[in-house]
Amino acid sequence: MFTGIIEAVGAVKNIFSGRLEVSAFFDGVKRGDSIAVDGVCLTVSSIGKGIISFDFSPRTASLTTLAELRAGDKVNLERAMSAAARFGGHIVSGHADGVAKICGIEEIKNFYKFTFLIKQELEKYLPSGASVALDGISLTVDKISAGKLSVIVIPETFENTALHYKKTGGFVNIETDILAKYAAGASQENITENFLKEHGFI
Repeated sequence: MFTGIIEAVGAVKNIFSGRLEVSAFFDGVKRGDSIAVDGVCLTVSSIGKGIISFDFSPRTASLTTLAELRAGDKVNLERAMSAAARFGGHIVSGHADGVAKICGIEEIKNFYKFTFLIKQELEKYLPSGASVALDGISLTVDKISAGKLSVIVIPETFENTALHYKKTGGFVNIETDILAKYAAGASQENITENFLKEHGFI
């Protein structure tokens, strides 16, 4: 489980055949640990000389932006939260709902308004004011309408995450709020095992 508060921005060192190598420095990271890379929960497969390596499945490649990464690309990194840690963002599972296309970036004084094209079926989990994770960053929905989602990014977040390197036409991983999914499911007559699996509860 993660919080959407980015700890570091790493650089892709290499990517090939479902294996991702990222230049990053974390104290105490060991093989088997979970790290969210651009909001996608991955397991550390090896560590050495400032390089953390991960393996990712074809399914993960098909649902996220990971397979499109190239050497030199910047990625957001967050280690799985500990039970004793302060909870700063919102509950992020690291299981993306898909990708969103950046269709606009507007600077408003010191803030930045990002607008994304999303799958319309996700809108029910994204009312104005709800939490959303974009490339693993905990953000708040500004507006949502007709498949377009906008968020306002504060200067601190813009400067200290990989959003700083994004351009219009690019893509990010999107994960809607797990509590919004729960609320939507609770409104149904039956919450099935398949529903819980699909939305990251089990």
